[in-house]
Amino acid sequence: MLTYPSIPCPVCSSLDLDAELVPNDSGGQDIAAFRCRACGFSWMAHDVPQFPGAPNYREAYAEAPPLLDEELELLATPDAGAQAAAGPQQPHSRVLLLRRAAYWDRRAHELQLAGFLGMCLDEDVMQANHQAATSAFELLKHDLAHKDQVDAPFGPTEPGWDSAGGTRAYVRQEYRAWRSEKHD
Repeated sequence: MLTYPSIPCPVCSSLDLDAELVPNDSGGQDIAAFRCRACGFSWMAHDVPQFPGAPNYREAYAEAPPLLDEELELLATPDAGAQAAAGPQQPHSRVLLLRRAAYWDRRAHELQLAGFLGMCLDEDVMQANHQAATSAFELLKHDLAHKDQVDAPFGPTEPGWDSAGGTRAYVRQEYRAWRSEKHD
């Protein structure tokens, strides 16, 4: 179990949670839901947005490729720094920043859930959370400089993105908007 859990109750912010476990296809267990011991609130493991108006994990990443496929594709893609040097106004550099931020947001969440099951180290969860926050901030910083490339309902200047978890919620909003455009 995580010594330093990073999924708080959305009602009271307590970290004292019970997890409802369900069997998975590989014979192990996954977390289906959480229940807060402090206030009694229950929620599905993937269904709580951390920012009002932003999609939750399931909504944002419903049409995302599997994490391993995304990771392999991102590894095969030229570095965002090289693309940005070619011209930060280029939309393809933003898409790469967005996809990397979404990958880390998803990866960090999966490690958070695995941490509750005692399947990974606290350090791995904290490192993934740090990487998710860093890559989300890079996307937000890019979008603040290039507001014309943003089409989602809440723009990069929305004050809520400055709150805890706000930059990652921004990534989920932007990823869902990008996937919707991509499949229209």
